Amino acid sequence: MNNMEELDTGLIVRSLNYHGQQLTKLWDCEQGPSHLAQLNITNLDYHTYSQRQKGLIFQERVKRLQLHEFIAKNAQRLFHADLTKKEEVKLVEDKSKKAPLQKYAQLPPYESFLNIEKSKKIKHFFQYAKVGSLIVGTLTSKNTAGVSLRVLYLEADTVLCVPDLNIKAFCYTKHLQFAVVDQTTTRPYQVNDNIRCEILELVPETEKFIVGTRGSLCSPELATTLGYVSSEDCHVAYRVFMEYNRKDSYPEVLDKSAGFYNPKNVENLSNELQLGSENTPSHFMELKGEVPQSELAPELRQQQANKWSMKSVAEGIAYFKAGKFTEAFQCLNKALSIDPNNVEGLTARGALYANNGNFAKAIGDFETALKINPGHVNARKYLGETLVARGRSLEEESKYDDAIKSYEACLRIVPFHEEATNSIKYLKDKMVELEENTDLTSSLPPLNITSKVNDVKTTLKQLLAEEKEREGKKKKEKKKRKRHSSSSSSSSSSDDVSSDSSISSSSSDSSQDSGRKKKKKKKKKRRRRKIRRRI
Repeated sequence: MNNMEELDTGLIVRSLNYHGQQLTKLWDCEQGPSHLAQLNITNLDYHTYSQRQKGLIFQERVKRLQLHEFIAKNAQRLFHADLTKKEEVKLVEDKSKKAPLQKYAQLPPYESFLNIEKSKKIKHFFQYAKVGSLIVGTLTSKNTAGVSLRVLYLEADTVLCVPDLNIKAFCYTKHLQFAVVDQTTTRPYQVNDNIRCEILELVPETEKFIVGTRGSLCSPELATTLGYVSSEDCHVAYRVFMEYNRKDSYPEVLDKSAGFYNPKNVENLSNELQLGSENTPSHFMELKGEVPQSELAPELRQQQANKWSMKSVAEGIAYFKAGKFTEAFQCLNKALSIDPNNVEGLTARGALYANNGNFAKAIGDFETALKINPGHVNARKYLGETLVARGRSLEEESKYDDAIKSYEACLRIVPFHEEATNSIKYLKDKMVELEENTDLTSSLPPLNITSKVNDVKTTLKQLLAEEKEREGKKKKEKKKRKRHSSSSSSSSSSDDVSSDSSISSSSSDSSQDSGRKKKKKKKKKRRRRKIRRRI
């Protein structure tokens, strides 16, 4: 154990003397045989244990052993000096009897809010009441022997208010002093007077005890408080108990307390209990210093967000199965807005994206889910199937390199995926064949298509120009012939013979012209054939 100087050695000695040699043996086993010597603990006489040993029950031996083991294992926490250290706190004196009600929230005893049987309450009261303790009771009857009291509350470290339990106490006349009212006036006690007494004898079996007001057992300071008690001088807890409405809950009573809204209520209560502001009275070592950032509320908040988002995930999956994709997207997006790290939500939305053909977003969701939880089975499975589907899509677009990369990514997720393995082999073989076909035709000379087209155009232009020249010459010859025929017809118009001869000559000329036309057409056809052959 480290930091031995921080342990309260006095408390350790008291504990070992109380529990006996058995705790000492377990302490040596847990902390080491020389640990007590290092703490300078040598004065162990076990006197307290020897007095207790007579009343110990053998049947409770196992429980005692478990308690000793717990003490020995948690010695660092149980005996830390901070738990027993009391700071010197300057208590503020009350200027009025109602001041404690305003310094901090004062509530009735907690058992007032519980439904506990009367017999259990009485048993609990007598466990706390001891000879020398102070009680306050109201006088119910008196005679020559003494007065009978009904106990109102027990004044101890914890105030027990029991006016409803009807616990009786008796004070003999010899133990009773006169009532002092207003610090000067004395008178005999009357019925319904409140009296503060000390317990002289206690008989739990009969649920009664003998009390007195002379201060024979209590300290001199407390002895001065015995006797008559006005209602204003009763303990604050009892006064609050009497004002408490049994229908109100604990938070309602707390909210009605004026001291609860005092800005310094925590400081006042710490001073009242002599805890101070710097002391941390806790057995948890984690509360004695600053809590690490990783152990603060975000971890708890993450768990809560995950639970809340799972409801929307379940609704989204139900819509997905029913074919209502729009509603499914809305539910899943809502779940992921509450908890962005919800693995189930990311997986379900990724499957929905993949089902709609949006492979990029689907792959993104699956990869995010696997980063959060690498062992998630469905996310890994769906990511592999989506990568294969994207590979097929790229293969149809003839993007073979990208398709192979997609299949290889699938194999990194699902190493023995059969379709991805076969597709990679098929695409690599196909790419090799395409490369071989490309190599066979690479040795061909470059095509000279443009030059040949230009030669054909020039030859056609030359032939057309020659035809136009020939047609022009023929037209000129026709005009000359027409002039010659018109002059001959005019000279022979005088007589009939000459006219007949002219008619015959003109008919012969027309026949000659038709023959010439046929020859020209044949020549044109021959020229066109030659041109086509040249092309």
